[in-house]
Amino acid sequence: MPLPSGHLFGLTSSRNFGDPDNAIDLVPGLTVSDGATPVWHEIDGVALTKKLSGQWQAGNGGGLDAGTKAANTTYHLWSIAKSTGTPDALLSTSAVSPLLPKGYMFKRRIGAVITDAAGKIRPYRQIGGWFHWLTPVALDPSPAIGTAAANVVLDVPSGVKVLAELFVSPATSGGNSFVSICDPDLGAAAIEDAVIFNNAGGSGSGMPVSCFTNTTRQVSVRSTLAGSATIYTRGWFDPRGTVL
Repeated sequence: MPLPSGHLFGLTSSRNFGDPDNAIDLVPGLTVSDGATPVWHEIDGVALTKKLSGQWQAGNGGGLDAGTKAANTTYHLWSIAKSTGTPDALLSTSAVSPLLPKGYMFKRRIGAVITDAAGKIRPYRQIGGWFHWLTPVALDPSPAIGTAAANVVLDVPSGVKVLAELFVSPATSGGNSFVSICDPDLGAAAIEDAVIFNNAGGSGSGMPVSCFTNTTRQVSVRSTLAGSATIYTRGWFDPRGTVL
C-alpha cells in the first residue's frame, strides 16, 4: 500500500517556555518524508526541544544544521529520520536542502520561525498550518503604495510560498481609491485584482485580505491613489508540503 502523499499529523511548534528567545518545542506527531522514496517519520512521547543557539545534536538540544543564529532570518523546521526510522528534527535556513546529520537520510519541512533584529525568535502561535503573530498583530507597515504596481516585502517566512494573512488600512481622506494585491508569480497587480475600495472622505476602517506571496516574501500591490493604504502582516498559512 503506497504511503499517503502529503500526510502530516501533529508536529506543530511553539516557543519553549524556559528559553523562548532561542528554543522551539515540537509536539509529537508523524509525517511522510519528501523525495522519491517516502517513509514515515514519527516523533512520539513528549515534546522535542530544538535550540537555534547551538549546533544540531540528537534529541533535545542544539538544532542548527550549520552556522550560528542570525538576526532577521527565517529558520525552517524539518522532521528528519534515519534509514532505521529513528526520528529527530533540525532547523535550517534552507527551505529545500537542509544539511542532514550523519546517518539521517529522510526529511520533511514542517514549518518555519523567524528571528528579530536581536536574533530572538519572534513570538507566534501555530495552529496546524496557520501561523499568527502575537501582540502586536501588525509588525510591518508597508512602504507607501503608489499608482504603479510594485512588490512589497511582508513579515512571513522566506524560501517558500505562503498564504499571507493581511490587514489593509485605507486612507481616511483624499478621494476614492482602489487597492489591488496579488501573487507576484501571477503578474503585477492590476485594478482587476482590487481587494478594497475606499470612498472619498470615508472612515478608512480597513479589511482583512489573504494573498499568496512569492518565495522572497513579496506581494504585488498598487492603488488608484498614491499613498492611499497601508498593509499589515497578521500571519500566514504554510502548506508544509501537504496536498491542498
